[in-house]
Amino acid sequence: MRLQCRLKAVAEEASTEDPGPPLTDAAAQEVWDRAVLALDLAPHVHETWLAPAKAIGVGEGRLRVWVPSEVHVSWIRDSWGERLSGLLAPLVLRLVHGGLVGTA
Repeated sequence: MRLQCRLKAVAEEASTEDPGPPLTDAAAQEVWDRAVLALDLAPHVHETWLAPAKAIGVGEGRLRVWVPSEVHVSWIRDSWGERLSGLLAPLVLRLVHGGLVGTA
């Protein structure tokens, strides 16, 4: 429940007309870390696929997360995209690798 409250607060802050100072990378990382923790994954799955991911910003209703490869984009989207979308709602997850952007 706390995760959803924090996510909602971040989403509302990011979507206001005058949001004030932009959210820090630390705030974005906190939102991402809480969503990943809520997935309750096996340690080897977490270490391989989600631990390398780094939140790089929140804004305009989106949480941008960098991942190390296109394979990570596909795996996260295909394996956990629906669940992450539910955890992060109303934010939209954007997975970023190099010049590629995937939506979970």
